[in-house]
Formats: sequence, structure tokens, C-alpha cells
Amino acid sequence: MLWRASSLGSYALKASDGAIGAIRDCLFDDRRWIVRWFVADTGTWLPGRKVLIAAGQLTAEDGDPPLLRLALSREEVRAGPPLEADAPVSRQYEARLNRHYGAPDYWLGVERPSQPMPPGVVEAEGHIDAHLRSTGEMTGYHLGARDGAIGQVDDFLLDPEGWAVRYLVVGTGGWWSGRQVLVVPAAITGVSWAERTAETELTREQIANAPEFDPSQTVDRAFEERYFGYYGYPVYW
Repeated sequence: MLWRASSLGSYALKASDGAIGAIRDCLFDDRRWIVRWFVADTGTWLPGRKVLIAAGQLTAEDGDPPLLRLALSREEVRAGPPLEADAPVSRQYEARLNRHYGAPDYWLGVERPSQPMPPGVVEAEGHIDAHLRSTGEMTGYHLGARDGAIGQVDDFLLDPEGWAVRYLVVGTGGWWSGRQVLVVPAAITGVSWAERTAETELTREQIANAPEFDPSQTVDRAFEERYFGYYGYPVYW
């Protein structure tokens, strides 16, 4: 089952010994399209505080309603470095979190990015993290096809097995009768924070004629096969 990034905040978030709040955002690496961190709002438990949770610590459980479960105690979450409102997520901050959670530094050996640094990202310990994106921030970005504008990013579909971003949900808006379609991350060629746009190597016609996505339906393997077969990209499974 794939999970909509925009829906995570409506599901209960529980530590090993009790509820702690809700997920408010996802931070993903736009080179590998993998969620690295979840932003958790601790609500009335720790009023006014937000923390970053490593993606590997979060498990999604199907149910009615679904549940997000942490492999952490409430005390481990409370003792973690707090995330200041609107503060940039630097490598230094990530390193502190990794030490706290006992996780490795995933960026070791990754090349220094050559693209301009997006707003809100700072240099820390000699490294600029220009590839950590927010699903909340990117929602609403205009999508550009090879031959012109086609719509906007409405949402993201996440795979809880490794928390990979499998699809961008794209609304064609006034371009093609307001249909929603899915675009695979492999088709995205660039993201501009300054312009609030994402660019794809697909044409407008390819996107417009893709199988329509109905948010109420389950995205099963048969449905995914239609998409990968349509776009011609190698399947991830």
C-alpha cells in the first residue's frame, strides 16, 4: 500500500509507550527520492515543539484507522534536539540527530551539490545540503513539461518499505479538465525553489494522456504496471 504524504498528519503517531502527536511534513532527498526525515508535531504532549524523526524509525500499519508507529520511546523523542520553527535543516543538526538515534550519516561519500543553494538551507561542517526537500513546500509547485506548463504538484505517494517517493500526484488544472495523474520521479529533471517549479522530460501530451488517478482508489501493483508500461520506465520492483 502506498501512502499519501498529505494524509499522514491525520493518522495517530505512537511511540512504544504512548501517543506523541502527528506527522506534519516529510523531508526527502531529491536525488534518490527517499524520505530522510519526518517532522513531528508533539501537540499537547510537548506543546509548541517539533522534532525530526528518522524515516527508518517509522512504521506504517494498515487499519481502520491506519497507524504510524515509532521504534522509539516518548523519552527518546523528548530528549532529541528540538527543531526550531522555520529553521534550516543543516548537516550539523542532522548529525546531532543521528548521534541521538544511533543512525549512520547517510550523506557520507555523497558529492557536493553544484546547483544553487535553495532558500532556508545553510552550510554546516563544510557541506551545503541543497537536496533535502519538503513535501509540504513542494506541493503547489508548477510542473513544466518538455513543451510547456502542464499542471501542479498536488501530493506525493510514499512507499512505507524504505519510505521511497514513488509518484508525484499532478493536477492538470486548467490545462486538461482538472484530471489528476501520476508522474514517476525518474521523469523529473530539476526543481527550482526560486521559481517554485518542477521540470520533467515528459511532454504535455504524455502527461495529459496518462491513466487518470483517483485518490479514493488503492494503488495496487496492476495499477502501477499500467503507469510504468505507459511511460516506459523500468519498474522499481
